[in-house]
Amino acid sequence: MNVRPLTKTSNERSDATRRRLIDAGMELFGVNGFDATTTRALADAAGANLAAIPYHFGGKDGLYRAVAQAVIDGLNDQMGSFLDSVQREMDAGVGSPHQAMALIERLMADFAEVVLQRPEADNWVCFVMREQMQPTEAFSILYDSPIKRMRDLFSKLLSHVSGLEPDHVRIKLTGIELLGLVYVFRVARASTLREMGWQTINEAAYAEVRTVILESTRLILRGLQAKN
Repeated sequence: MNVRPLTKTSNERSDATRRRLIDAGMELFGVNGFDATTTRALADAAGANLAAIPYHFGGKDGLYRAVAQAVIDGLNDQMGSFLDSVQREMDAGVGSPHQAMALIERLMADFAEVVLQRPEADNWVCFVMREQMQPTEAFSILYDSPIKRMRDLFSKLLSHVSGLEPDHVRIKLTGIELLGLVYVFRVARASTLREMGWQTINEAAYAEVRTVILESTRLILRGLQAKN
């Protein structure tokens, strides 16, 4: 039997359906979690047939994993260039604690820009935070991400600041603490807006938030340096 090959238009429609399902999954899974999100809700949100989920992903589990990978791909697109830049400077040699501290501040500023200023980060952070609280098999996909790469850079740079080994418990926990300085303004966004009387985190508001993040970073780094 002769089978007609898919036309370019058919392929494009298929790819668009797959993308819409991933977008719908990113939003619905992040808000409702895996168990409470039905395949009907996913299909309706994507404007797709129910059969599209098993066709493209093998089922809801496969779609969930595809969403996790899409989060990682998005973070790679947004974070790859500045992580590469800092890595290149580190490869050239970190000559002093002051240089290490400056590189940490660069990482913090760039990371804050991604998490707090990119509109697509709303769904990313919601999905990741739910996995942090209720991890599934997809957590392994999310763990091996640009965020882990950033933590690894933090560990090496914090070692230069403190004189402790990169795998020292205080170094690893400090790296997590630094990430939290940024996350809190996304996770507690509603409280921040209400407390500050802001309608949104516009450029002026973001400048204030960024200042607080970087000042807190410097305090943490100075404290780590003073203790060692």
